[in-house]
Amino acid sequence: MISAERFAQVAGSYWKLQFPRLESFVRIANMSAEQCADPVKLNSEHERHAVLSEAAFVLWKSKHSAQSLDPLQAFAMASSRLSVIWDQADFSNTLLPAEEVELLALAANLDSFEITEGFDSIEIEPRLPGCGVVAGGTPDFRFSRPTSSEVSKRGLGEVKTVDRTFRSVDYRQLISYVVLSYSSTHEILDELQLINPLRGTTVSFDVDDFFWLTRSQAADEACAEIAYEWADPGVSP
Repeated sequence: MISAERFAQVAGSYWKLQFPRLESFVRIANMSAEQCADPVKLNSEHERHAVLSEAAFVLWKSKHSAQSLDPLQAFAMASSRLSVIWDQADFSNTLLPAEEVELLALAANLDSFEITEGFDSIEIEPRLPGCGVVAGGTPDFRFSRPTSSEVSKRGLGEVKTVDRTFRSVDYRQLISYVVLSYSSTHEILDELQLINPLRGTTVSFDVDDFFWLTRSQAADEACAEIAYEWADPGVSP
């Protein structure tokens, strides 16, 4: 068994076989990225950027929960979350005043993104059930947005607080979530999003268009095939 997040990072030959035109899609999508907020300049020590980014996300998440956190509480929770899985960041000190300014700026960009997108509902870190060899996954957010018709668009998104453009592994992560969602609901999501609060950029794209452009297949057919493969007892990631 493997998590959706880990699966997206490995098995490169598998992903290339399933989505032969993914790299081309990534290049084009990155060129169409929209600026949704001003970039944030981080002057803190590089080893602290990961925990500050995580703290900004935790602070944003807390605004959608019953108990809001202050920056110090968000920093402590982020340190706890990351220290379990990552040994390359610095969790040793308390939050410095200059670091708090950077944390709040990143969180403000997440708020700006949410306001700009006009969601009518958003859920932070929903849990998706597993499918076969993929043990489940946790996208950063699930949303719906109003349309001109009575039916809202539904989608998933990921936050990537990094000083780079979005990469194929980011898109593979979203693909994994789409398949997991389909395997449990038998419905196709409408839209996927990647947001970068550090650069203030976002990329959004239609799910069905994505599958046609990267795999030459409708999203429902592709997800059904992939979910069937994952559920096959003979398949190993």
